[in-house]
Formats: sequence, structure tokens, C-alpha cells
Amino acid sequence: MAPDRPTGKLSASQWMNWWPGFNIIIGVGGLLWLAWEVAKKGVAGSINLDNINLFFLMLGILFHWRPWSFLKATEDAGKAVWGIIIQFPFYAGIFGLFKFTALATVLTKAFVAISTPATYLLIIYWYSGLLNYLVPSGGSEWAITAPYLIPAAKELGVSIPKTVLTYAWGDMLTDMIQPFWAIAMLAVAKLEFREIMGWLLMVFFVYFVITSIAFLIFPFI
Repeated sequence: MAPDRPTGKLSASQWMNWWPGFNIIIGVGGLLWLAWEVAKKGVAGSINLDNINLFFLMLGILFHWRPWSFLKATEDAGKAVWGIIIQFPFYAGIFGLFKFTALATVLTKAFVAISTPATYLLIIYWYSGLLNYLVPSGGSEWAITAPYLIPAAKELGVSIPKTVLTYAWGDMLTDMIQPFWAIAMLAVAKLEFREIMGWLLMVFFVYFVITSIAFLIFPFI
């Protein structure tokens, strides 16, 4: 059942849920890429599981027209795992941007420019925590960040094992304020994330201060 359309001054989240532009941009963009793929490889050469999944995902996004409708349909169909199912195709797209463009090289140079051997690990720790809020999957996030974090560490002369360990800790940093890990449990318990957010924020701030100090010391150990 469709929710009542909000009236009056809309909050940012309400506007984004009802604006069809997101669906149009993503759906049309995905279908245009598929058309380019077919033109380049032919129909037979373009048929694979990834492209089939992308085709139906883009159709679903376009046919539902508004973000709230698409997300509600996927929640009804996927129950406790719908958030995971929808997010991972987009993580793959982000990874493709780094693999098939010069973006990884640009970011490598940026990290080298703003870091020193003494501060690189702390910066990576904060950056990985921030990115985890946007890409809440350790494996997907590492696939996206490794192409520029490792080269930057090599240029700065920072230990690669320490860089990987710092990334892993940073990936856990914002887990307390990122509901990805709790999606299934919240669905089973019939709770919303806002009902546990206050307690998690208290733990997060204490944890953030202690671990930041630790990673400022870590390069000298």
C-alpha cells in the first residue's frame, strides 16, 4: 500500500523518497550502459549473469518510479535480507569506477599529498571509518580502496601489513552508528535503528577517541 504523500515543507529524506529523478538517472544510466555493451559485443556476447541482473534491476528501479516504492517492494520480497541484496550491485559499480578509470591514481596522489609517514595510518583509520558509513561491507570496501591505499602506503614508506590492519579497524569504527550489521536482527526484533542509536553513539565517541590515539602511536611501534 502506498504511503500518504507528505504535504507542506518536506524534510530532505521525504523529498528524496518522493523525487523520481534518482530512479530515472540510475535506471536510464544502467540501461544506456547495457545498450553500449550490446553495441560493442553483440547480443550473444553480452548475455551473462551480471548483465541480466543489471537489466532487471534497472527495470525494477524505473517501473517503481519513486525510491520509496522500489525500496518497499524489495523489502516485501526480501524480508530480512533486502538491504543487502540491493546494496551489493551498487558496490560492484563503485569498484568498477576505480578499476576501469584513473580515479585510483588520482586518490593515491591525494593521500600522498595530505599525509606523512607518521600520520598516514591515522588518516586511513578515519577515512576507512567514514567510507564504511557509505559502503558498509568490509570486503566491498577493501576492493574499492585497496587500489589506491596500498600504492600510497608504498610511496610513503608505510608498512603494508600495518596499512591493512588500520583499514580493518577503520572499517569497524563506524559499525556502531551504521545499521548494516543490524539489518537482519532489527527485522527479527521488530525494532528500528533509531531505537538503539542513542546507546551506540555513547559507545562510539569513547571508542573513537581511544582508538584514534592508538593509531597516532601505531606507526612508531
